[in-house]
Amino acid sequence: MTDDESDRGVLDVLMGAAAGSALLPFVQAIVTKGGEDVYAKIKELLSRPDRKRTKDEIKDSGTVTLFSDDTRVVLRMPSRMTPQMTERLKLVRLPPRGDEWLRVSWDNAKNQWVVRECDPPDELTSGR
Repeated sequence: MTDDESDRGVLDVLMGAAAGSALLPFVQAIVTKGGEDVYAKIKELLSRPDRKRTKDEIKDSGTVTLFSDDTRVVLRMPSRMTPQMTERLKLVRLPPRGDEWLRVSWDNAKNQWVVRECDPPDELTSGR
C-alpha cells in the first residue's frame, strides 16, 4: 500500500482482493448485512477441509478469519456480527505501510475494530 492509498478502508481492500474470487459474494454480504451468522454466509464457498478448519476456529475462538495474500490483510471477525459491528467495520481505515501484514479484529473490551501488525497466516506459511 502506498501513501496514496492510505484512505482505503479494510472492506475496500478486501473487495478489491476478492474480485474474481469465490470470496467476493461473502465480502459483499458483510458490507450490506449485519447481525447474521458469518459462517453460514461462507460455508458453501469453502472446500470441505476449509469448512472443517473454519468450524474448528469458531469452536476454539468464536471467530472466522479471512485474509488476502495480495494486500496482506487479515480480517478476524466474530462468528456473529451485529449491524453496529458491520457499520464500524466499513469505517476502518488502513494505515500506509510497506510489506507488513495487518490484522483487523473486533476488540470486545473497546467495542471497536482494531488494526495491528501481524505475522502472515499459518495457511500461507504451512502451504495451506
